[in-house]
Amino acid sequence: MRFQRDKIGLLIGLVLVGRVFMLGCGDSGGGDGPTATSGQTCMDFAVFGESAQSDYRLPYPVGDAWFLVQSYCTTRGSHSNQLAYDFRMDVGAPITAARSGVVVNLMDDFPDDGIHSNNFNFLIIHHDVGTYGFYAHHQQGSAQVQIGETVTTRQHIANAGQSGTGLPCVPRTCAVLHFQVSHTRRFVAQDDLGVNFRNAQGDLDRRGGLAVGVTYLALPD
Repeated sequence: MRFQRDKIGLLIGLVLVGRVFMLGCGDSGGGDGPTATSGQTCMDFAVFGESAQSDYRLPYPVGDAWFLVQSYCTTRGSHSNQLAYDFRMDVGAPITAARSGVVVNLMDDFPDDGIHSNNFNFLIIHHDVGTYGFYAHHQQGSAQVQIGETVTTRQHIANAGQSGTGLPCVPRTCAVLHFQVSHTRRFVAQDDLGVNFRNAQGDLDRRGGLAVGVTYLALPD
């Protein structure tokens, strides 16, 4: 619908936090989550600013609109310790950079079979403010960028896919884009940054984050 690859270091980090990117193509979000640090929960880190002041754009082209199937700090999904979003997209739909930066890690070799939850393709972009943008589950061989390349906001970086989503969606046109921003490469709640997007048309939740069940249209800005 239109309206709509250092690799080892990251994988070790992901093992430490578990199979955190396994998706069910339909989990809800916004719960209290487990303890992230002593006395704190994931939701304690879920702080969002005004979307109009955000430095991030939705990670897909202007004019596309996609449905949010999982949000941050889920109680029964895979984001229990992450300030992350999952968008349901069509297989092959373009993924764009939500913010400019340098590609510092990339995996593009895993098959787009939607089966093995640890075998997911991903890109990491290091932003000029020191944060890292994480994009996961894109199609095998679809990366449009290379490690060390500087990318600009809204640049086409890969195509949506099903690599490592945990189980195949039915129909197989169901792709998932996992997007997350962190101050480190651990990508866990205490290091994550709660973001929304300045060009997103669609209702936000009471904290100002994106809400499960809402389709977000990418507007020009």
